[in-house]
Amino acid sequence: MEVAGIYAVVTYKTSIVKRWNRGYRSGMSRITFSKKWFGLASCWLSIFSLYANMMCVPPILEMIKSDLAMSSLQAGLLLSTPVMVIAVLAVPGGFISDRMGLRRMLGLALASAALGGLLRGFSSSFPTLLLSTFIFALGFTLGFLNMPRAVKAWFPPSVIRTVTGAYTTGVVLGSSAGLALTRFLVSSLGGTWQTAFYIWGFIALLPAGLWWVMKNEPLTIRERQRISDKTLKIFKRLMLNRTILVAAIMLFMLNADFYGLIGWLPTYLASMGLDPIIAGSTTALITLAELLGILLIPFASERIGVRKLFFSALFSAIAIISPLIPYALSTKIVLWLLLLILGASMGGIFSLILALPAETAEPEVVGAATGVILSIGYAGGVSGPLITGFLKDVTGTFLYSFFAFGAMAFIALASSLLLQENLSSHASGSRKKAN
Repeated sequence: MEVAGIYAVVTYKTSIVKRWNRGYRSGMSRITFSKKWFGLASCWLSIFSLYANMMCVPPILEMIKSDLAMSSLQAGLLLSTPVMVIAVLAVPGGFISDRMGLRRMLGLALASAALGGLLRGFSSSFPTLLLSTFIFALGFTLGFLNMPRAVKAWFPPSVIRTVTGAYTTGVVLGSSAGLALTRFLVSSLGGTWQTAFYIWGFIALLPAGLWWVMKNEPLTIRERQRISDKTLKIFKRLMLNRTILVAAIMLFMLNADFYGLIGWLPTYLASMGLDPIIAGSTTALITLAELLGILLIPFASERIGVRKLFFSALFSAIAIISPLIPYALSTKIVLWLLLLILGASMGGIFSLILALPAETAEPEVVGAATGVILSIGYAGGVSGPLITGFLKDVTGTFLYSFFAFGAMAFIALASSLLLQENLSSHASGSRKKAN
């Protein structure tokens, strides 16, 4: 899986290089060509390690639950802590990030994630495990929301969506590695659940070290000083920015659908008679197809020169397909096809949304803009599973949950129509200057 991710980045590099001279003849950045690609590789490794550390918990959750005598509620809290931290701390984290150097911020974020990841292995009780998970989640949040800042600082507007798609492959591959390899690693090494945390926490140290050895700093001291006393003013401006708000609403609905579906679909399929292992593998088709969407859709959007059309088409696909899933169980090929289309649509939308703050916000507030989007958007990651469970308890069936997924996608579709097709004046001006 890791090789596939690196191959995706290399493949994207070929397409971006063809347009490189257009983007940087005007001297937009003082960082050399090779260091830009070093930065992109660091972004990919960071995202990969963050998601691998987060998704290594579900495969060993029963082992942790038994060893620490945890309740199901405590286990659920452990799983949802990273998403809740993103929802709560993304906005203040974004403002803090915009006041610090990108290299230093990402170095601290990955160090915190690695430290928290390793400390989970030394936990002897639920409170200490929850505390170490919070430390990891804090680093995860600060690292994740600074990726658009890095893209904005190092790459021209003409390739932002493609570059975003390149490093976002680390989300899918990191999640897949955490889910697929964790139990295998524990079994192969003859270890306990703590072993998994030691391994993945140690891996997170690599990108942390890469950020600290990087010498160049895209954002100058003067630019940071310019925003140091304008936090409230910037926040109000961002909350009134139509693009930022629409992106946040779309991400909220997308995460509600994704986490609700990923969290409950295996249970639903098993309740309908599928073997639990097959139910899990079938659900994994969504994650697998996400990679395809992340790779192709941002690139196609840039080449064609539109994004509203892609948002509308992809959310339409989710709105139509979600209610059809229960009716496709009798024909496995149809079910697999629907899930593949669903996953590709979700992956494409996710990467396009992540590119929006880098495309539309001024360089000195990209972190804050990303924080607003992630804070609102990841509240959907908490809400989706809760809504699904609530509807199941009230109605006694999962059927209405699939219609709810379709309705949320339709709301996102309607919101996407409010987007402006052109970039903001700041980004557009940079693009014209670059060309």
